[in-house]
Amino acid sequence: YNKLIVASDIMGLEEYIISGKTGYLFEPDNHNSLYETFDQIFSNHDFNESETFISKYKEKFSIDSLYNQIITFINNA
Repeated sequence: YNKLIVASDIMGLEEYIISGKTGYLFEPDNHNSLYETFDQIFSNHDFNESETFISKYKEKFSIDSLYNQIITFINNA
């Protein structure tokens, strides 16, 4: 959908969410952190730039990209 993600900063998500580009992480169980995250998004975030970046970033996780990574791994093994 090429939309910004807002998620709790739990193990593993930081590998997929690039802060300020593909989304924002807030501290778990901290409503002030969530509030500050939304405040930052609505006052400073460029949504058009983000959608363009997300669209390109998703290519990294496409089935074609995965296939090419597997083939490269096999050929180099």
